[in-house]
Amino acid sequence: MSFIDKIIKKNSPIFEIKSGLSLDIKKLLKGENLKPSKKKLAILICDNSIGFIFFYIYLLKKNFTIMLLGKNLVKEDIKMIIKKYQPSNIVLPIEMKKNLNFSETEVKKTKYAYGLYKLNESKQYKID
Repeated sequence: MSFIDKIIKKNSPIFEIKSGLSLDIKKLLKGENLKPSKKKLAILICDNSIGFIFFYIYLLKKNFTIMLLGKNLVKEDIKMIIKKYQPSNIVLPIEMKKNLNFSETEVKKTKYAYGLYKLNESKQYKID
């Protein structure tokens, strides 16, 4: 059993202080298609929220390699990292999308005030 499967099986509660939202992991993932796909690189912008936790688990279950970046990085740093590593997707708080010029047509999924945006096909290099 994988690390993430153990976390899901344990079904721990998750709390978000600023919104007062509380869920357990099984409720968080209810109705989601979590079948693994082809290995790809995704950037995930971190903060202390249920949206971040949802997408962290979602990306792990979908077989993504995840690059975690802090929410306080400036726009130019994030754009430089995207250019250098060419991830297939980026996940970030919806409030940040305008600052990084992502359009609604690039959004693949939104949940808990976070959005998963398609950037391009991942650069073809091996991801361990």
